Amino acid sequence: MKWITNMAILAMGVIAFCSCSSDDNGGNGGDPELAQSAAGEYTGILNVTNNQSEGSEEVVAKFTVTATTDGKTTLTVPELALGGYLIESFAIPNVNVTAGLGRAITLNLTSAEISNVRAGEGAALSELTAKTVKVENLVATCVAGNMTFAATFTITGSNASDTQVISSSFSTDYDKTSAATVARTHTGLQITTVMGEETPALAVVNVIAEADGTMTLSFPAASGSGSMVARAYSITGIILHEVEGQSGVYSFSKSQYAAVLDRGDGTNIVYTISDLEGTISASAIEMTWSVTPGSMPFAIDYSFKNPYVSADLVAGTYEGTLSYTVGSTTSSAADSFTLEAQEDGSLTLKYIVPESSEGQGGMALKSWNIPGISLVEAEEGNGTYTFSVDSYEADAIGITYTITNLTGKVGNGQLNLSYSLKPGAMPMSIAFTFAPTAE
Repeated sequence: MKWITNMAILAMGVIAFCSCSSDDNGGNGGDPELAQSAAGEYTGILNVTNNQSEGSEEVVAKFTVTATTDGKTTLTVPELALGGYLIESFAIPNVNVTAGLGRAITLNLTSAEISNVRAGEGAALSELTAKTVKVENLVATCVAGNMTFAATFTITGSNASDTQVISSSFSTDYDKTSAATVARTHTGLQITTVMGEETPALAVVNVIAEADGTMTLSFPAASGSGSMVARAYSITGIILHEVEGQSGVYSFSKSQYAAVLDRGDGTNIVYTISDLEGTISASAIEMTWSVTPGSMPFAIDYSFKNPYVSADLVAGTYEGTLSYTVGSTTSSAADSFTLEAQEDGSLTLKYIVPESSEGQGGMALKSWNIPGISLVEAEEGNGTYTFSVDSYEADAIGITYTITNLTGKVGNGQLNLSYSLKPGAMPMSIAFTFAPTAE
């Protein structure tokens, strides 16, 4: 159904400038001076709301009006990427213009038909054709190189269920400068979620300001193999809107976008990006989006933010082997620890006793937490951090655990710990170590 919406958007843009309908043109001769005054390029925001989908879709588009010798105009519609598809450029000839009040050119349209518009190169569909486009209540005004219009129109497809009612608006008056104020390269915290499993890592996002006032987000290639390799891709045509009450902070969104990428072997793969939402300023960015590479049956979810705190980067649950020594006896078992990020940037180290260890008498371990842990970047860097706690008395549900000489190293998905633990009034401490399980 998306192709019908795309046709509607293109048809709407065409009609907004002038009509090709013989009913409206009336076969009257043209006005060369008036046609010449309407000639030029009109760049603005095209916004549509469809009765068959939620929300609205907007895109920056540039239309060209050319005056002809008979006093009429030819309108060229650019190639547009909307709803995941590309529509190739096409021209509408013999478009009449009429004088409005003052210097304005006012257009009023009741109906028009456009057909045989094809998909652009790399589009998901080989051909797109609109059966009927009916435009109603169109009022457009061109003055001093600017244009605005509003219209409601109906597109009828191959059957009744394809009929869509579209509300539309276009304006050349939009913010063309904000993207330049936020353009920069961000290194931040990216969380990748695949089938419910989250993986935090540092990542780079390039924010680029385009000449038309839109923003491009460019994502470099990431490590991976096979179908899970993350290729470099970009999301273009992003429109910024200043957040009310927050000067210099802008929101942005894109419901769907198709990035056509070269595999390097003469074939392409399409990354379908959906549900992009975020905010950005000159110094910060936070956003979420989803990517479906090719025919993959599920989407990969992403979140990204900068600035970030180190605690966010290493927060998570770590599986490994917990070993402890009492006297000369050492035991070990599979276990896990959780590092939980707090709003103040600190971490809480949590040990939750496994069910298999519960109810084993006086030596049974209990769950405990140590809050307020601060990270220090390790000498080797690369996202690795160390932390330490000299002494802490943890409430272990009915007994106090005195934990001393705790040291830890965390990064790149691994956690190492070393500490001593003295339960209650026990006269001796138990030495513990925790390390990733050897593969």
